[in-house]
Amino acid sequence: MLWRLPYSGYLTTPSHVAATLHHRAIAAWQRGEAVAAVDLLRQAADADPRWPVAANDLGALLAQLGRTAEAIPQFRRAIALAPAYPELITIW
Repeated sequence: MLWRLPYSGYLTTPSHVAATLHHRAIAAWQRGEAVAAVDLLRQAADADPRWPVAANDLGALLAQLGRTAEAIPQFRRAIALAPAYPELITIW
């Protein structure tokens, strides 16, 4: 018999998918897997396009990797999504 969780739909919302991908990206970065971290952050940003944290952190990671031209649009996206959020535009 399969169990059906009462909140199973909750775990598949765009914001939860994005948060999971974001956590995986941070873990990849900490393991030194920069390519995987960038890919996971791009997926997180795509999973929930309204979440400024994914765009900001993708920009920060790209900037740390010296990929400034790719980082700038991500920072702009984050600012457009949350102009009053003071924690944006921080480097890990």
